[in-house]
Amino acid sequence: MSRAPRSVEAGLTRPSTALPTRAPARPVRFPTWRDGSTGSGATAAPRVAVTIRRAGLADAPRIAALIAHGQSDEFLLPRSEADVRASWRRFVVAAAPPSRRDPRGRVLGTASLEPYGPHLAEIRSLVVDPGYRGAGIGRRLVRALQRRARRAGTTRVFALTMRPGFFERLGFVVAPLEAFPEKVFRDCARCPRRAACVEIAVEWRIER
Repeated sequence: MSRAPRSVEAGLTRPSTALPTRAPARPVRFPTWRDGSTGSGATAAPRVAVTIRRAGLADAPRIAALIAHGQSDEFLLPRSEADVRASWRRFVVAAAPPSRRDPRGRVLGTASLEPYGPHLAEIRSLVVDPGYRGAGIGRRLVRALQRRARRAGTTRVFALTMRPGFFERLGFVVAPLEAFPEKVFRDCARCPRRAACVEIAVEWRIER
């Protein structure tokens, strides 16, 4: 029997000083999801202990389902289950406590870190189950990927988002998309939304 993936948060005793935690002074506007929630915490998410861990291959169907829901909300680009299976090691997941129905814990959120060379990576497919938005799960997923990027020697991490304020609170700054030609040439040229893209690029730099 294979061992369950070790939590990516294991062994951490204090937050990194390089990752700001102070909320901005200005108010932040959150989009309204189709399920009626806002992601702002106005609608309290169920209280549940959540573990952030590396994804396993067995998580692929649930990850793909979450991404499909995010796609229906027009916040994520599509990724098939086959695509997730081919790149499952790049994902982290937020999992509820194990249960008889879900021995590994039901996956409530996910995100992936996609490399574009030795020093550049993108946070992609960040999505949280609609019933658990507003509980800080998305923030914890991004933090986990920031730590992974730092350990891998990455110096620049970016994301394309419709909620730049969320990433700004995690140390990112708004940047021009042209600053990431690797993304433009590899993905944007084939994107079905390229003619009407409204996403904003944000970047987090890691000092060495």
